[in-house]
Amino acid sequence: MSLLSTTIPLSLELLAWLPLLLLPLALLWGGRSKIRQRGTPFDRSLGLGAPIRMGALRLYPIYGPRRAGTVDRIRPPRGRRLRIRENGQDETEIQTITVDNRGGSQVLLLGGLALRGGWQDRQIDRDVLVGPGSQQRVATLCIEHGRWSSPWWRRDRFVTSGRLVPASTRALTSPSDGQAGVWERIEQLCTRYDRRQGTGTLFAVLNHPQLRLRNAWLRRRLRRRLRRLPWSEHVVGIAYGTRHTMVGARWFASHTLFRRFRDSLLDGATTDALVAAPLPGEGANRLRYRHVRERLLILQQAVAATPRAEAKGTMPIDPSVGQGHAIFDEERRLVAVDYVAANASTTT
Repeated sequence: MSLLSTTIPLSLELLAWLPLLLLPLALLWGGRSKIRQRGTPFDRSLGLGAPIRMGALRLYPIYGPRRAGTVDRIRPPRGRRLRIRENGQDETEIQTITVDNRGGSQVLLLGGLALRGGWQDRQIDRDVLVGPGSQQRVATLCIEHGRWSSPWWRRDRFVTSGRLVPASTRALTSPSDGQAGVWERIEQLCTRYDRRQGTGTLFAVLNHPQLRLRNAWLRRRLRRRLRRLPWSEHVVGIAYGTRHTMVGARWFASHTLFRRFRDSLLDGATTDALVAAPLPGEGANRLRYRHVRERLLILQQAVAATPRAEAKGTMPIDPSVGQGHAIFDEERRLVAVDYVAANASTTT
């Protein structure tokens, strides 16, 4: 009886101390769980999630606010109230087009958006925000080498494809000194996919049957993976690359805005992964999570350092690490950040 009487109080005493012993483990597990759900923070309001690996593609979800007030009213370039047309018959106007927004909401045209029609197929140079009931001239780059000199095939208007061109045709400084490089890279892609016939348009590659089917399959899987993420309603953008190098990143002010442009972003990421070729000597290098996080931190710090009085329209940010831009609305609120790595031009 004496042994039993001493064992029971001892057991009760251990049970009393058990919650205090387990508290540090609970806190540690909870912290890890939160990082796993919302990503490792690289800013006060943004976090980077674990990579989604799919073939050569590495896609990192970026977490942020679910909503952002009036910024959430911005729409993609769709509908009959949006008209995109050539400026005229003067060949000096080839580097710009006119966007006429007759709707009641602001329209965001993403940098790299492929447009079909006009006198030549084009790509939007950088993010552009067009206000309701307004017209704006937008800088572009040609993604079709021929057809300009063929009047029978000219049109006055463009159609938005919803597709983004490969990052290799976007890692440029300006339309004036980058057009020759764009045509050269498109020629390389057309040669690789045996699509050299016709007018030399990038759409010949984007619509290649094998590439298109593979792209659609990857996008479906990525959409499913993003929907299944914990805290998926807080995903505001993506950073992505191949096994060896970071290619680009884009994030928006809110999840609501990201969801409207998600399919275009995934299309651009999967296209880059499918057309990318390893660089010489890259086999020993790997794209690391910390490298992506450090790059995003540099970009976010550059965005935060933008003087509020100057934060209007499209602003270049930190060109030392690649081609980056932040776009602000009329009330100087951040809408989106777009980034293409400096070495993206050598991945195709």
